[in-house]
Amino acid sequence: MEKRTLPRTHTKIPVACCCFTISEGANFFNGTMLNCSPGGTYIELERPYQEGTILMIKANENLDGPSPAHTVEGVRTISLAEVKWSRTLEKEETSQYGLGLKYYNL
Repeated sequence: MEKRTLPRTHTKIPVACCCFTISEGANFFNGTMLNCSPGGTYIELERPYQEGTILMIKANENLDGPSPAHTVEGVRTISLAEVKWSRTLEKEETSQYGLGLKYYNL
C-alpha cells in the first residue's frame, strides 16, 4: 500500500547538495535525483546525512541545452529539504547513499 499522498515522477537529474548549517560550511556533494514530487524527492549521494538534517539541493544545469528541471513536474532547481530517511546502497558507483527528502517550506 502506497503511503505517499503525492505521486512521484521518475527522473535522472544530476544534483549537488550541502548541509544548510554554518558549522559544516558549503561543501557540496554530487548525486542524482531519481524521483520527485511537489512535496519531496529521492536522491542518491556520495555521502550520508542524518535524519532531520536540512540540505540545500541544486539541480545541475545543462549548459548545452534546456535544464532538465524545466521538463519534469515537481523538480525545483534550488531548494531546501529535510532528510526523512537515509540508507546505504550496495553499488560500485560514486553515489552510495539513498536519501528520502521532504521539501522544507519557509
